[in-house]
Amino acid sequence: MKLTDIVAVSGMPGVHKVISRHKTGLVLENVETKKRTSTGLRHRASNLNDISIYTEEGDLPLWEVFKGLKAKEDAKETIPTHKGSKAELEAGLAMVAPTFDRERVYTGDMKKLFQWYHVVKAELDFDSLGKEDAEDKSAVSGEKKETKKAAPKKKKIAAPRASKGSVASKVPKNSNRGK
Repeated sequence: MKLTDIVAVSGMPGVHKVISRHKTGLVLENVETKKRTSTGLRHRASNLNDISIYTEEGDLPLWEVFKGLKAKEDAKETIPTHKGSKAELEAGLAMVAPTFDRERVYTGDMKKLFQWYHVVKAELDFDSLGKEDAEDKSAVSGEKKETKKAAPKKKKIAAPRASKGSVASKVPKNSNRGK
């Protein structure tokens, strides 16, 4: 599963996989329970690939945090759960993002981050993380190169005008003839 397929929805707990789209929302499947639901217009879905963590230098994409957590877990280090204390959560996030902004990243944000990680780690393809982002950027830059070429301007052809002796010139403007 790719990170671009997973969304967090306002008003719905957990993370969800996008199954399909319809004109008024999305059809989703909960990653944990595998239960399918539908969203409406009042729900706001945020793609996990678009979420980032505030740092002192800028923003750190969530996929980089997930990759760092996976590397720490592979090195047999413990990753805190969402039920940990504030100090445990801060220490866990500081392992992978030592310069995260402690004023703008709240405890609730850290709880969500670790909960999402533990939910998706079994199904997420960590090798493809970051490659999708690079492919998207190259596709966007490729589109920009194509749009730089200006299309040749077409000459406007004026509609023929009625001459003074033609029938159209003799019809008064407010008559209904010809309608």
